Amino acid sequence: MKKHLFMKIVPWCLLFLLLTGCHLAVDDEYVSVKPHTEKVSEEVSANTLIAENSLSLKNSILSFVGNAMEHGVIRIYDYTGDLE
Repeated sequence: MKKHLFMKIVPWCLLFLLLTGCHLAVDDEYVSVKPHTEKVSEEVSANTLIAENSLSLKNSILSFVGNAMEHGVIRIYDYTGDLE
């Protein structure tokens, strides 16, 4: 009786192990690496200023304040200082 029961359980256990072990053979990670391409916007509005150092950043802010501008953009290029 034990041998008969054993012969019924073993194939099901093997089948279960085969079906659940597929994740070990298949890599489930996906990585995509693309080079960064910088798209420079050529469209510059009248409220856009450019700052490359702390002095030009300070002058840009003072210009906005002096002109009582509520909105404006300061584009910062190659700035090596701390912005915080």
